[in-house]
Amino acid sequence: MDSSNSPQVNDYDEIDLFELVENLWAQKILIILCAVSATLIGYLYTMIAPEKWTAEVQISAPSSVQIDSLNPPELAVFKQQISLDEQSTDQSNSTSLKVLNDVAAEVVPNDLLATFLSELRSVRSLLRFESNQPVSIFQSERELTDEERIDAANGFLENNLKVTPPSKTSTYTTIELTMDSSTKAASILTNYIGFVSSEVIDRRGADLRLAISRAIQTNEFEIERARRAYVRRLEEDLALLEEALRIAKSAGIRDNQSGLFVDRTDNRLTDASGLYLRGERLLKAEMQALKARIDSASLIPEVRNLEAENELLRGITIDTADASAFEIQKPATPPSGRDSPKTKLVLALSLVLGGMIGVLTALIRSAIRNRKARLSAN
Repeated sequence: MDSSNSPQVNDYDEIDLFELVENLWAQKILIILCAVSATLIGYLYTMIAPEKWTAEVQISAPSSVQIDSLNPPELAVFKQQISLDEQSTDQSNSTSLKVLNDVAAEVVPNDLLATFLSELRSVRSLLRFESNQPVSIFQSERELTDEERIDAANGFLENNLKVTPPSKTSTYTTIELTMDSSTKAASILTNYIGFVSSEVIDRRGADLRLAISRAIQTNEFEIERARRAYVRRLEEDLALLEEALRIAKSAGIRDNQSGLFVDRTDNRLTDASGLYLRGERLLKAEMQALKARIDSASLIPEVRNLEAENELLRGITIDTADASAFEIQKPATPPSGRDSPKTKLVLALSLVLGGMIGVLTALIRSAIRNRKARLSAN
């Protein structure tokens, strides 16, 4: 009895491919309906899903022409002249030159580009740019609080803006911006990089003006210090001459009795003990000359040099209107195709997925019928 039942069980357990194909063909309407339904759902998704378009621009470090105004030739000549003058006199760098080098060092193209890219990824720069736009780029239907705007800017920089540095296959820096419209992506990317470049250039111009202003103020301070030291030295000499004049008057010495017109050591009057021998007339004449020199600082070489420096510094003009932090190799243009949703890909996947669901459903129905047939046979 067992041997007679065994073939029947094996017959039910065997898979007949031809029978399987026949079952699937018999249920082709079901499979087609599943495939069409899934494709329709995929098509509806492509119609209602938010679109994403990516515009890109390729840039490189600015050329020397673009940064000429950031390195004024007058300032470079001024620095070189001061350095040469100090080398010829074996003096250390002037204070004004140190200020200029510290505040407004020479701009290098690659460093300027690096500063631009850093500011491009800055939340502060993006928020300033966004505040100047007629419509918010954060795609919010309500007005955001300050904290929400900061979070939105962080998300925008993280998800929408991509910066790709140069590689072995490309010598340019690529900047990509993803938005919900092709024209919007291109225009905002163009405006944003222009805005950041202007801010970087304006900051450099402000640094130059600040450096020149500080250098002039430093020179003015040095001029005042030199004048005070000069006047103080002359006043000390004048005091010695006044004391000698009193002695000469008391002694009745009218004319020069010393045989020497000037008795100085290192251009300084030593004391009044021997000066009275010059007599009243010479002492009064020299006192008048000293008083005249006190009233005028034009005789001080250091002051003349510093005033000449200031005249040169005041003549330097800073015009950064034509400067740029980068050079465009490929401008941002509206993308030819959207990133998502990709209609053809979505429809193809929907069709395959729907067909698979239809086949799986048909197989399950066939398995249920076979099981019912086995139960009926038993």
